[in-house]
Amino acid sequence: MKNYLPLIVEDDESSASILSEFLQKLPFLQKPIVCKTAFEALGELKQNLFDMVFLDMHLPDLSGEELLQLFPKRLPTIITTSDPNFAVNCFDFDVADYLMKPFSFLRCVRAVNRALEMNVADNSVADSHSIFLKAGRQLKQFHYKDIDYVEAFGIYSKLIGHQQVTVVNETITSLEQRLPKRSFARVQKSYIVNVEKIAAYDTKYLQLGTAKIPIGLAYRNSLQGFWSLLDKN
Repeated sequence: MKNYLPLIVEDDESSASILSEFLQKLPFLQKPIVCKTAFEALGELKQNLFDMVFLDMHLPDLSGEELLQLFPKRLPTIITTSDPNFAVNCFDFDVADYLMKPFSFLRCVRAVNRALEMNVADNSVADSHSIFLKAGRQLKQFHYKDIDYVEAFGIYSKLIGHQQVTVVNETITSLEQRLPKRSFARVQKSYIVNVEKIAAYDTKYLQLGTAKIPIGLAYRNSLQGFWSLLDKN
C-alpha cells in the first residue's frame, strides 16, 4: 500500500503539532512536512510530490486564498481555520474539505479520505482500492473488493463480506457519498451493493451470494446504467 505524503501549512505551532500527531496515527500516511509560511510551502511543493495539503487561511506572508491560487492544479487541499467566513470562498477553489478548529481525530480522518478520493477521481492515486472507517474505537481498513454490500443499522452501518459483518460508525448516507460510484450503488434506503458481486437480479431483488437484497422502487430508474453493464458482462 502506498504511503501518502501530506503537507501542513500552519503558522501556529500548537495547531500544527496537534494535526501532525493526528496524521501520524494513520498507517497509510508518511510523516507530514510542516511549513509556517506560504513561501516556505511553495518551496516544498517544488521539491516534493504531495498527495494532500492542510492549509491554514491566516499566514504571515500570504493569505490562504492567495496561496491556493498558486497551488498545482487539483492538488487535494483541506482548509483548516477558526474563521467560518472563509468557507464559501474556499469551495470556489474546489477544495477537498474544510475543517473548523478545533476538530477531532475522526473528523480529520474523514477529511483525509475525501482528499484521497479526489486523487482517485483524477487518476493520480491508482492503487487506492480501500477506505478507512472507524469501527468502535478502532480505525480499520476495508478493501472495496471485500465488501459485498452495506446495510443500514440506525446511525451506524453494517459492512458484509466474506461471511463477516462489521459495524462501522458511519450512516449509510455518508457511506453512499464516500464509496466509489463506479463500484457501489444505493439500491434501497437500507442497502448499498457492490455491483461486481451481483450474481443475478430481476426487477425487485438482487442476488449476492446467499443474500437477497430488495430493490427500492425509487432507485430502479437510477440503476439502469448498472443493469446495462451487467448485461454486457
